[in-house]
Amino acid sequence: MSVTVIQSGRHARKRVRMREMCGTDELRAAAGEVPELLRGLLAPTNVDDLDTNELDEVTVSDRDRLLATLYTESFGDVVTCRNGCTRCGEAFELELSMQDLCEQMMAGGDGRCRRGAHGDYATEAGTRFRLPTLADQSRLTGLPQERTLAVLRERCVEHEADGEDVEELMAEVGPLLDLELSATCPHCDADLSIPFEISQFFRLAMARERTWLVREVHRLATSYRWSLSEILALPRSLRREHVALAEAEAAARRRRT
Repeated sequence: MSVTVIQSGRHARKRVRMREMCGTDELRAAAGEVPELLRGLLAPTNVDDLDTNELDEVTVSDRDRLLATLYTESFGDVVTCRNGCTRCGEAFELELSMQDLCEQMMAGGDGRCRRGAHGDYATEAGTRFRLPTLADQSRLTGLPQERTLAVLRERCVEHEADGEDVEELMAEVGPLLDLELSATCPHCDADLSIPFEISQFFRLAMARERTWLVREVHRLATSYRWSLSEILALPRSLRREHVALAEAEAAARRRRT
């Protein structure tokens, strides 16, 4: 079980306890169903833990940190970004640390905002706002892109003082794991800027694993005669241990024949 501490918004300092993903969760992740995924993973054990009724009030910033935790638990700290050079067109890979990316995400900001008792923020100049939440994001579904920012401002910004940029202030108190990474093409030495956005990256990583999940389900169904629902309910690590045992037994039988 993982524990992540909420950093922003209404539930700052609460702990988020999440159980290990199972096959059903992995399919949700591959489909990009992030709120449903997180809701199913929550495993609160005391009153100081975030519960399912509070999940919609989690900020998008803390959602990104939760996805980073899930990625690290599933794949380790190494992040591999596959890219094509905009100058020479050659493909290359960029390896990074998820921990370093999270530290880069949280860096910066000069503390201009103070957080209120209900998770809102204010500056001395009078700007008042709250951070976008998962509930806000669900309201944006289906809206044209050009309306998204306007709707978010309507929902989240109470007042923007002259000379202050509320979007800049939001990024200070609720940074996103949505970064522009610097890289050098290994083929032509071009300086490149590589976009990295955790929700999209995590979804694609889980989507690539879907083929392996299907194979693992087939192996366990063939070996143990378990049902699909039973296999998909297994924690990811336990499922893979059973697959390894089934593969080892199959290999031993082939050697004997």
